[in-house]
Amino acid sequence: MALDGNALMAARRKAAAAAAATRQVRPLPASALFRPRGMRCLSSSSSSSSSAFSVPAHPGSSPTPSTATATAAVATATARPSRYPLRLSSQFVPTLRAESVAPDVDLASLSLLLRGGYIRQSSSGVYTLLPNGLRMVSKIEAVIRDEMLAIGASHLAMPTLLSSALWRKTGRFQIMGSELYKVKDRKDAEFVLAPTHEEEVTRLVANEVESEAALPVRVFQITRKHRDEPRPRMGLLRTREFLMKDLYTFDADLASASATYDAVRGAYTRIFDRIFGARGWKSAEADTGAIGGSRSHEYHIEDGAGEDTLLSCRRCSYVANSEKAASLPSPARMPSLAHEVRVLLFGTRAVEAHSQVLVAMLVSASRQLNEVKLAKHVAALQKQRGDGGDGGDRLELLYDSQREATATTTWDWKERPEGPLVRFDKIEVLSDFECVGMEPDQVQEALVSSLLSFASPASSSSNNDEAGSTTTADLSALFPHQFPPAQPTAPPTIMVDLRVAEEGDTCPSCRHPDTLRTTKAIEVGHTFLLGTKYSQALQVGFTPKSTPPNNDAAGGGVELLKDGRRRAFQMGCYGIGVSRIFGALAQRAKASFDALSSSSPSPSSPSPSSPSPSSPSSSTSTSESGKRTRAGFVWPRSVCPYTAAVLISDKKGGKEEMAVRLCRAVISRAREWDVDVEETVRRLVDPASSSSSGEATTQVDTASSWSSTAARSEGRWSDDVEGAGGDAAEEIVLDDRPSTLGSKMADADLVGYRVRIVVGQHWVRTRQVEVQLLPRDCDHDLGEEEAKGWTTFKVDEERFFRLP
Repeated sequence: MALDGNALMAARRKAAAAAAATRQVRPLPASALFRPRGMRCLSSSSSSSSSAFSVPAHPGSSPTPSTATATAAVATATARPSRYPLRLSSQFVPTLRAESVAPDVDLASLSLLLRGGYIRQSSSGVYTLLPNGLRMVSKIEAVIRDEMLAIGASHLAMPTLLSSALWRKTGRFQIMGSELYKVKDRKDAEFVLAPTHEEEVTRLVANEVESEAALPVRVFQITRKHRDEPRPRMGLLRTREFLMKDLYTFDADLASASATYDAVRGAYTRIFDRIFGARGWKSAEADTGAIGGSRSHEYHIEDGAGEDTLLSCRRCSYVANSEKAASLPSPARMPSLAHEVRVLLFGTRAVEAHSQVLVAMLVSASRQLNEVKLAKHVAALQKQRGDGGDGGDRLELLYDSQREATATTTWDWKERPEGPLVRFDKIEVLSDFECVGMEPDQVQEALVSSLLSFASPASSSSNNDEAGSTTTADLSALFPHQFPPAQPTAPPTIMVDLRVAEEGDTCPSCRHPDTLRTTKAIEVGHTFLLGTKYSQALQVGFTPKSTPPNNDAAGGGVELLKDGRRRAFQMGCYGIGVSRIFGALAQRAKASFDALSSSSPSPSSPSPSSPSPSSPSSSTSTSESGKRTRAGFVWPRSVCPYTAAVLISDKKGGKEEMAVRLCRAVISRAREWDVDVEETVRRLVDPASSSSSGEATTQVDTASSWSSTAARSEGRWSDDVEGAGGDAAEEIVLDDRPSTLGSKMADADLVGYRVRIVVGQHWVRTRQVEVQLLPRDCDHDLGEEEAKGWTTFKVDEERFFRLP
């Protein structure tokens, strides 16, 4: 008899239940489970009684003991472990031996950055920041961000990949040339990897700001930039990819923009004071360069590895870079005769042009011509004429008396034997200030000699031996429309600054002779007051509250756009090279370490018999050959990777447990006293030196603090960050790596810990730890007192937890 559908389904369910009741369930062996490399099995046995996981015999049955164990293990694994103290054994800090670094690196500081696990080179001019390096960069950025926010700037992030359209509109696509990274997408659209963001931020603000009521606007970013550097060098000082802080400001008029410029310069002063110290950097007047604008300053760190040259006065505060620096004329170097000056002739290259004005520039032959100043004067003349561009009416160098062949025109002497001077009706003369003492007849002689040389066939690129030559001996014959016949005097002359200021020149500020000195420096920042260069080029601006009576840009700093209704933004751009600051700090930190280690004993091998405290020694740590064997950094407090380290020789005899207690005690005390880790350790090991210090630190009741129990020192502390000591847990590390104490001390030199607490065999015997401290005032610069070396204390362990 056939079963219907319902009866058939009921029969199948009954058979399945009977089979399930008699089936034996095997536990899943731990060896069959997937586990990542390095994860241990919860049980090594595969039997059902000890299996890590079991499958219950019935859905409603109770968990087996092995299941409960697994659940507890999972709960333990998901619980957040304590971050502190930070153990180096769990961190990625790849250090290198000296012999592992290529001997041909540009700078010794770069070699130490590689050895200390700060950076690694990815390709030429491109570096990876490792944890130590990234931590330092983050601290530099924090200082910058703090001061930018203090002046009302807003933090944003703009893209690195930008359309080339705006760059072409402002002309910088062509100006930057091969230094600009240019890429195309699959649709052949053109982009650039931004080395700067003036065009992008101008468009951004223009789209969001419509009226004057929304001004001023100040926005900044800290981001990666790119420049196709032809020859990357000097480690982080000259790279193809670099970290920059850019601040862009938008104001309604020039007066407001100038006030903003001064406010930003004040913020830069505070930034560099915090990072380099008040005496560790210099602000210099600078040329605006390709960025443009009316005011510009550079911010430098004096260092022999720098590629910029600064001129500063020994008597006053005058500082300028070599491109901008000026000096008063030196009577001893003033030319007096015609052959003692260098003459340069500028004019148009078009041979068909007529009735042109020839420009002559004079500078002492014993002086170096400043190419930047020269280019600015030529650009100003070009602007006055209202022509230029890439056409034949652009002013070019036609002749230089110190060069054999400088003519850029091809003159057909056979067809036009009168020579190239026929194109010019007048001559303008610009003379360097140092040529002011020349007699008119000597000026005319110098000019005529150069003009005749320029007008001769030998100076032309055409080699026609039959061509004639001009034998005129005065300016009246060469420029009859400008000068009357046989004029006895030289033409009117405009005095300008054309020469390079040099060491020993007279200061233009205080006017003291022989006071300018030259030094090499690393540029770490630049400020520009742009004016309306980019807002006019992009035709972006705002609607004013009231229409000005006239377009008086010089009087009120107000420029209308082409629509005659909106005003152009008055802009400023302000940059700081974050990664370059890192490189400059490495240079200085290495020099500080060398000065310090040359006058202090090596802390790499703590001596059990050292006094408590031990006096600084003047001996140096050297090898048998006399070469220094130690190498490292002394970083400023504000940016050092970590302030303190607790080092253990090994994990035997309770050293690791004691190191953890010491870390937690220092953290707890720092938070209790609201001071930093370094000051905390100083108070713990030498309360007298702390109370006698002239530094402004938070005062605490020392007696009551010292009477705290060990439980209070180590007990209730959290990860909260408050006050000066709030980030103490982030500033102390425990070096528990399985390496020798000597190796750890060598790494401590490279990392630049300012405080080192050693728990070694001496602690096992005497229950004393060794504490090594830098001189209190050893921060940005080392003076004679600060260069005395490390101070070592032998301290009873109880001092960290209670009164001795």
